[in-house]
Amino acid sequence: MGRLDTVKGFAMPEAIGYGAQFGDLKDGDVREALKKYYGSKSVPSKTSALAYWFTHGSKNDVAVLQPFEDDKTKIPQCPTAESDPDCKWSCEVQKEGSKDPKERENKDITTVGEFVRFCILPTVRNAEPKK
Repeated sequence: MGRLDTVKGFAMPEAIGYGAQFGDLKDGDVREALKKYYGSKSVPSKTSALAYWFTHGSKNDVAVLQPFEDDKTKIPQCPTAESDPDCKWSCEVQKEGSKDPKERENKDITTVGEFVRFCILPTVRNAEPKK
């Protein structure tokens, strides 16, 4: 995590990738270790810690993430986000104004709260607890 503090142009797939890798840590309680990064001033560290739940969370973990839904911390923008879709922060969400959950559209993500609300929580809410 210390190295993430100096990263410029951090992309959403990086946060989700690092978050997934945290589940492979063997020493100690990963969930407890990540808590100190939820309030980090380093946005790459904060988003990576919260992204852990994208891969390893379940509907039982929704309460852990809900306090971050309104986090106004700005997401780091990649310098190549306009030309490189892998560098962009966006999630597929239900189309605004539609009652049909199958009608989807991409939503640009600009804050940590939007990342949690639109990208992580929908996945966590639908995930069954791991055995």
